[in-house]
Amino acid sequence: MTDDQHWGSFPFLRVLRPEPGESVEGAIIATYSVDLVVVAAALLALVELDDDRGSGSKVDFANAFDRLHGRFSVVCQRGRTISPGRNVLVLKLMDRFLKEVDADERQYAWHPKVALVWLRDQAGALRWRLWLGSRNLTKSTAWELGLTLTSVEKGGQSIPGIARLGEVVGEKAGLAEWDGTRLRRELERVRWAVPRGIAVKDIHFFDVGETHTLPAEPAGLKRLVVVSPYLDGAFIGSLGRWGDVNCERILVSTLPELMKLSQQKSAPLSNFALGLRYLDAPCEIEADLDVASPADTPPGTDEEPESRALHAKLIYAEHRGGRTLWVGSANATGRAWSGPNSEVIACLSADADVAKGLNAFLNAETSIVDAELLAAVEAQDCEQERLDTIRCELAATWNLKQERRSGELWLCGDYDPHVLADDLQVRVAALGGPWVDWPAKSAAEHLHCAGLAHETELVVVFLRIGTRETQWVQLARITGFQPAERDRKLLAQYLDARTFLAWIRSLLDQSICGEGGGDWDGDQRTPHPVRRNGSDPDVAAWAPSLEQALKAWLRDPDQLRQVDDLITRYLDSIHQAQISETPDPESRALGEIRRVWPVVRRELIPDRTERSRR
Repeated sequence: MTDDQHWGSFPFLRVLRPEPGESVEGAIIATYSVDLVVVAAALLALVELDDDRGSGSKVDFANAFDRLHGRFSVVCQRGRTISPGRNVLVLKLMDRFLKEVDADERQYAWHPKVALVWLRDQAGALRWRLWLGSRNLTKSTAWELGLTLTSVEKGGQSIPGIARLGEVVGEKAGLAEWDGTRLRRELERVRWAVPRGIAVKDIHFFDVGETHTLPAEPAGLKRLVVVSPYLDGAFIGSLGRWGDVNCERILVSTLPELMKLSQQKSAPLSNFALGLRYLDAPCEIEADLDVASPADTPPGTDEEPESRALHAKLIYAEHRGGRTLWVGSANATGRAWSGPNSEVIACLSADADVAKGLNAFLNAETSIVDAELLAAVEAQDCEQERLDTIRCELAATWNLKQERRSGELWLCGDYDPHVLADDLQVRVAALGGPWVDWPAKSAAEHLHCAGLAHETELVVVFLRIGTRETQWVQLARITGFQPAERDRKLLAQYLDARTFLAWIRSLLDQSICGEGGGDWDGDQRTPHPVRRNGSDPDVAAWAPSLEQALKAWLRDPDQLRQVDDLITRYLDSIHQAQISETPDPESRALGEIRRVWPVVRRELIPDRTERSRR
């Protein structure tokens, strides 16, 4: 053990959160795998509406969705979106933010981990924040490593490679006002502040299919540390030849990976024999995701904590010229470092304090590997290997889409998936919808959907062979889809009348919206207590008033226009969803705002007609 401290801990959502006085102009996250619940958490963080749990209220979620659709995109590997453990209605809306890269994982993968956020301060100046590292956009609590850079007006460092990174992820993200060309042009002028103790030499972003090479061995190598949860023998063998007989070499990985390499005839671990260390394998396995079947998915699975395992990736070298550190998304494999995987890798120079932090991690968290641990031989799981191969092939080649037939949605693929294996069981569902078995000798199956409010371009695929099973979420675009109308109807079901009106009131007086309808991922409807005669003594606490509208107009006419846009989009849908047969407080409040607001619009927002034409 050592008294040296680890490298600092920095919550990922903090990377996304604006500073006071800033607002998000746009944001792109690149990731291999993605959890839809974490996408929602990222939405909340980007508009500063997340709480200390990384959560927020229903009104917070509605605010975040309203502000960020069209400004935020998550670019992920097709077939690596994690199926949520329970049905949360608004996760259907995540189809507005997800962009998939259809890389065929049998050959290569979209594997970078990047968050690029650009913000406006109160003076209108544009500021940038870039994070890159090993973490996927999931709830993993594994050991991760990341680098955060922020733009500065004066001083700072010009960093090669960032502009190209912005161009590639920008093209794949598909944001209307910020394409890859504009992002590259803007980023070419940016200078960056870097964390204490390091200097950034360059950042390389490799797109899918690009070939690249392992960096040259530093001259006078004294110490080499390799940390990676996934390994291949050829790559580790190459690194093991760095340095002479006096070079200290340490390899940190997981026991399954070290056992795999120990059995290879080429003996790739031989030059690391005196420095083999291990941590647990990550629960979120990049080669596969073990989840429950449609019939026995337990409630609350997405709340279960994950173990503190290894997912960080780095190569550290002490040499005659100093200390060099390579960090990013690349595992210690040939596909990662030589292509054709898409990866992001930063090359840094580091000071002695960075070296002490790495040593503290090695000494406190990793365990030494002895010969007995490597002697155990794990039985090959042929069923699982077959299932993994079929999963990758379907994700890459099935090309799912949704078509309307006689007013109903059908999920269509390029072929019958059963041709890949006679004993393959396939089930599909729209996200949050009922499961249906995919029939043999068919390239399409009917999806059950309860109206436009429940339509989504996210579908879930479940596979089983023997005792092995897996499932994932992927996009299946809908012919003739009307996302804006779907959004209105779905949010009208998600926000009850009182919560919607409280949202409007909070925007008018720039206040916090009380409980905001409860947690964003909580029960769909929470009954509100009223008196026996149907009245609500606290109606003034949640219903908007004409006086508030007048004050908002005097304070900030643009704020009133924002409220008007929301009322225009959602009020009718909220009113239609208010199914009470008796005149309860919510119905009366809705009726009042429907009566008063046209007057407010006519008298206080005279340019509304002109804006609607643009």
